[in-house]
Amino acid sequence: MGYIFDDWKDLLDEFQKCVDKDLAEIQKQKAEVQQIKEGLYNSLGDGLFYHDGNRVVISAPEIVIGNVDRTGTLQGGGIGKVIIRGCEVDIEGVGSMGSVVSRAPIIRQVAVDPGIDGKENVVCDTSQIVSQACDIVLHSSNATDVFSQDPGLAGRGGVTIHADTKLNLEASVSADKRKEDIEARVSDLGDKSSDLKTKMKDQKKTVDDLFDQMATLLDNEDEYNQSTDFKLRTNVEDVIETQDQIEALQPVIYNAVKTYLSLVSQLAEVNRQKTALEAEKDAITTGDDFKNNTTGATLNLNAESINIATIDGEGNLHTNDEAGIIVKTPRMGIGMTDDSGKLVEGSSFGVAAENISLATQNVSDDGTEFPTVGEVYIGSKNITLEAVEGTDGRRQHTDESQNGGSVNQ
Repeated sequence: MGYIFDDWKDLLDEFQKCVDKDLAEIQKQKAEVQQIKEGLYNSLGDGLFYHDGNRVVISAPEIVIGNVDRTGTLQGGGIGKVIIRGCEVDIEGVGSMGSVVSRAPIIRQVAVDPGIDGKENVVCDTSQIVSQACDIVLHSSNATDVFSQDPGLAGRGGVTIHADTKLNLEASVSADKRKEDIEARVSDLGDKSSDLKTKMKDQKKTVDDLFDQMATLLDNEDEYNQSTDFKLRTNVEDVIETQDQIEALQPVIYNAVKTYLSLVSQLAEVNRQKTALEAEKDAITTGDDFKNNTTGATLNLNAESINIATIDGEGNLHTNDEAGIIVKTPRMGIGMTDDSGKLVEGSSFGVAAENISLATQNVSDDGTEFPTVGEVYIGSKNITLEAVEGTDGRRQHTDESQNGGSVNQ
């Protein structure tokens, strides 16, 4: 029986070599080493394992799953871990008042393939997160200890997004920043890879030593079993002690192998991510090739009525110097035209402010001169310009324009 450990050593050695292989080879090796974990776990005889090839149904008015006592209270010093792993996982709250509630200090949703052991983070072409409802509310608060506000409903067919401090909507592709981020991640992954290699090497030595210890104990047990009856009776204490040592060593070996397999899986995933990120970095277009070509990123705001205002949560209009709307773009157009390009009858564009500036001034490289460039064009049948002094004075002069229209000043 001791010879099986030699086979396991070979499997673990092959598994260790896969840390620099592609994803398909890594997953193949993972499937092969599962027999070691299964064999070790079966030898323990501890815990409860039930498997049915068809269907398992657990039914009760209330079901609590976790490291809890009979009252359903988490025990063990607040330590508990629940893993649900499957190709299809459905959570359904049935009925018009059915609900699904998730509560935790940290809740993350990442659309990746975790692999059969949960150690992978593979981005697939099918990666997607879809949320559909009649009423959707996203509320970010800077509250402490307890949320002081209950997010108001958006109403049927509505979506409300609120942030106490900052709300960013971005549709953008970066180049230099993205490259810097990737380089930082690759550097971090490189450090993790070195650390995991050291731990894996040490853990492999521990596993090999434990395998050798178990093989020695099993050889001793075989010798006792093959002894004569008289010799066996004289060594009964040695037989019992050997069996006790074997039973005590089994969980140690299992935990050691489990830790080793986890380290190999982590290292393989770190190396896979490092390789993928380096390839992504090499494919990034930077410099003029990035700046002078479209990235294809777009942001669309479509509605029958759109309101933009610098107001606070109480509805107060803020007029301080920091309040304002800034648009920064090389080109901006506002069109009151229909689908055929014709002006919408009765359309209008109005600007009202205490101070209005229109300028085509540029700035020199050293920032000391502001030469005027370009041109300003205003085309209309009638143009009226008014300069009003005080509350009862108006200077008005009318010149007929050459095209039959008029300019009123």
